Amino acid sequence: MQDGRLLVPMRALFEALGAEVRWEADTSTAVGIRGGTEIRIPVGSTSPTVYRVVKTVDVPAQIIAGRTFIPLRLAGEALGDLVGWDAASRTVTVTRARR
Repeated sequence: MQDGRLLVPMRALFEALGAEVRWEADTSTAVGIRGGTEIRIPVGSTSPTVYRVVKTVDVPAQIIAGRTFIPLRLAGEALGDLVGWDAASRTVTVTRARR
């Protein structure tokens, strides 16, 4: 958690959501692709792109202990999935969209 936002390991999240995963080392950008949706999340930037549309996030992707962590809600919702939060149990759920 950082500033109220949950950051998760990029590869694990994208793979769990059925997305292809790429890492562009020259721009330090995490890329997830599922169906026709491409999400580009540059490390350190608050301006990721979804469908080539620039979005704004409160907390940028970052590298922690050699792994790239990205905002869970951004990635899940950009893929059309439903991201939920249960405050009582402090549990996040991601329900994959049916296509």
